[in-house]
Amino acid sequence: DAQDADLSETDLTDASLKDINLRHASLRYAVALGADFSRADLYSASLHGADLRRADMANADLRYATLVYTDLRGADLSWADLTGAMIWGADLTGADLGYADLSGVSWFNTICPDGENSNDCGWTCLGHLVYEPPVPEGMTAGSCQCSSRRWTRPSFTGRP
Repeated sequence: DAQDADLSETDLTDASLKDINLRHASLRYAVALGADFSRADLYSASLHGADLRRADMANADLRYATLVYTDLRGADLSWADLTGAMIWGADLTGADLGYADLSGVSWFNTICPDGENSNDCGWTCLGHLVYEPPVPEGMTAGSCQCSSRRWTRPSFTGRP
């Protein structure tokens, strides 16, 4: 149990932190390349400036987490709960947010998984994800005059 832990500036590269309790923990400027945070409890954790490239955060609880200037390129955030998270200045290029709960996320100057900037897309990355979850009631997916640099979903023909 590492609730309230201060792991700021810690090197967690390739660490196995599966199912760990990191509620309210500080991982400010931590380096966790390829780390396994699957099913971790990161409720209200500070991941400010953390390098989480290629991290496995599938099914993680990131409700109300601070993801400011966080590098999440290629991270797996599928099925993660990001309700109320602050995602500002983060890079989500190529990240998998399939089935993630993005209710109430605050987006600002974030690079979406498809390479677009949230500020150019109605202050959201909804509409610019690998998987498009339903848009929460009362919200609309951003429509923007985005650049030609777009991530496209691979098409499959036939069954595997």
